[in-house]
Amino acid sequence: MGYIESQEIVDAIRSYLAHHDQISFPCPGYEWDEGHSFCKVKVFNYILTLFVDAGELDYVDSAETDDGREGDFDYWTAGSKISQQEPLEMLSDEELERLTEIIKNSSTTK
Repeated sequence: MGYIESQEIVDAIRSYLAHHDQISFPCPGYEWDEGHSFCKVKVFNYILTLFVDAGELDYVDSAETDDGREGDFDYWTAGSKISQQEPLEMLSDEELERLTEIIKNSSTTK
């Protein structure tokens, strides 16, 4: 089907942050972990698997869309033929903070 470029994910996250206060989890019962964990969230038609390191969002491990396109950390950082960055690195500090807070506040552990 094709790949999801990092800018596409950043645009979706920014649009989501502008209009939403909560986020849904494809796997019910997600609990924010102050240690190390993977967190799956739904942002519009994207399922993003985020890596949480020491209680902070670290990077997008992978993404998939309803239309079958996919992307992953290796593709964005090394495997792509075009120069890309990992999506969370492209967000401002404020955007990353807001995304973190939305995920924390939407999880079952508050």
